[in-house]
Amino acid sequence: MAPVPIVRVDEEGHLALDEGVLHHCLEQGGVGDAPVCLISIIGEQRQGKSFLMNYLLRRLQNQEIQDASWMGQEDQSLEGFQWQGGDKTVTKGVWIWGEPFWVQGQHGKVAVFLVDTEGSLDLQRHIEISIKLCVFSILFSSHQIFNICSKLKRTDQDYLEVFLHVAKEAGKTCNLHPVQKLDLLVRDYPTSSNCGLEGGKRYLSHVIQELEAAPDGSLALETLGKARCYLMPHPGNKFTNSSNGTLADMDEAFRVSLRDYVAGLASEAGTCVRLDQKGQALTGKQLASKIRDISKYLREKNYHFSSLTKMTEAFAQIREDLNKKTIKNIIMEYEKFTLEQDCDTQIEAQCLQVPPDQMQQLLEEKHQQLLQDCAGELRGEEAQKQPFLQELEQRLTEKEKAFVDTYKKKYKNAVSSANRKITKKVVKQYEQFMQKQPPAQSLMVTPYDMQQGLEKKRQKLLHDCRGKLCGDKANQRSELENLTQELLRKEEVFMDAYRNVYKRAVFSANGKIIEKAKREYEHFLQEQLQDITSKFSIFLWSVKKNQELGEKKRQELLHSYLEQLQGEEREKNASTEKLKQKLAEKERNFRRKCNELLQNAKNTRATVVLGTMGVGVAGGAIVALILSPALMFKAAVSVL
Repeated sequence: MAPVPIVRVDEEGHLALDEGVLHHCLEQGGVGDAPVCLISIIGEQRQGKSFLMNYLLRRLQNQEIQDASWMGQEDQSLEGFQWQGGDKTVTKGVWIWGEPFWVQGQHGKVAVFLVDTEGSLDLQRHIEISIKLCVFSILFSSHQIFNICSKLKRTDQDYLEVFLHVAKEAGKTCNLHPVQKLDLLVRDYPTSSNCGLEGGKRYLSHVIQELEAAPDGSLALETLGKARCYLMPHPGNKFTNSSNGTLADMDEAFRVSLRDYVAGLASEAGTCVRLDQKGQALTGKQLASKIRDISKYLREKNYHFSSLTKMTEAFAQIREDLNKKTIKNIIMEYEKFTLEQDCDTQIEAQCLQVPPDQMQQLLEEKHQQLLQDCAGELRGEEAQKQPFLQELEQRLTEKEKAFVDTYKKKYKNAVSSANRKITKKVVKQYEQFMQKQPPAQSLMVTPYDMQQGLEKKRQKLLHDCRGKLCGDKANQRSELENLTQELLRKEEVFMDAYRNVYKRAVFSANGKIIEKAKREYEHFLQEQLQDITSKFSIFLWSVKKNQELGEKKRQELLHSYLEQLQGEEREKNASTEKLKQKLAEKERNFRRKCNELLQNAKNTRATVVLGTMGVGVAGGAIVALILSPALMFKAAVSVL
């Protein structure tokens, strides 16, 4: 395995990102979903950057070794990143080791990559290339090493200030933590006794004091206050004159310093993963996406980075474009979400399961989630994000309102359709129930009982329907009221017809009963008259007896036939009165005839008595019409 150029500088000075290398390194082999640590080194040419990376490479390749033997054999030549002593430049652009080294992090395995940048400090001759290389160096870095020689010179300070400006703008544009960890590595420090971290602290404190007294350099001052400084002695003349970089060529002090610094870098790799602006760890895929976006804009828009001012303007424009794209994508995502909701509720039954309030809540939750996501994706400082967030809030609110308004109509139609089906079924059930009732002609059920039965059935149907109706409470109440009125109308029509038929049937049936009772009474009375007239003598007591029998018979018939009368109380009462009147009339006629017979008998008695007493008996027969036993006895004696 060897380092591969991930950002190239062509002969015309244009930078090109190799997306194949980017994909291979950051999106494959488990790296895509894992946090990544990128140890990147920048500095002047021919100051040993590649040399340092090769020893870090050895340490990562031999993580299991606890002693210093990981540094290799005494005469073992360096392999890995190409390096060369003297004036010849080896690396161009940004180079990355083609495979990750896996180390243990706080929350699992971390993929570690080594990155070497060459040409980023050539601010005098190729400032645009240098600034763009700085951009990529920042993107490909979670632990940045600023490699300088002997001390922090004015040119180093100028470069650091430029680098930090670029880091700030690139960080805002990519939503990345601009400089997570910075090491100021001072090579060839003149006093070997003061080297290492302790010496670096003292030296860095001195540098900060000088910067505080200077009129400019605020970014450098702020960053160096959080940085770490490490001093390394000169490797020795033998090493300088060699081109192999072996341990045997190094001075002992340099070897120890190199060992300690490289071992420290390797041990910290698992805790120094690439972070976004909010401090969240980025996976390989997430970082690759950000790098790809910036590279695309740098390539397609042809922004000029000929000065820091131009660079700042260019990044501001990139952020503007990226933010517009973000807003557009989020609106498209919201539209896609609403389309999914619309498709999921096309069927009436599905629509009824999601009332408008619930739909609005779903949209509002998505609305707020997208706003939150957008706030994290927008580039720039908070004040620069606010106009975009306000625009997005307005656009999403408009789309939400439009969708909800349309959905309310859709839901209302679905509710109306469903309720129509439910109420129509209830009405049909009620009609079928009424059709199954005994006909009025049968006189089996009185109108009152029929009304009670229908009301009971109506109440049960309404009760059952109440739990099936769709929509809100007000809508259900309205539907129930309409259904109640519809059932009442059906019931009223049915009962009107039923009462009329029942009334006619009762009138007919009771008329027959009355007529039958009348005929039976007439027949009985005729028998009584015949009984009276057929006797030899008409006695007053026999007439009264027959009249009493007629009265008794009338009462018997009333009792018998009243029980047969049909209809409700009012109708029965009317028929009862009619029956009483008919029988009473017949009884009056009977009494009148009896009285007539009795009167005739009286007249005849007087004539017969006179003839018997004065004339005698005609034809040897004696006819005695005696109205009392005494008279009859006298008549018989006189005849004798």
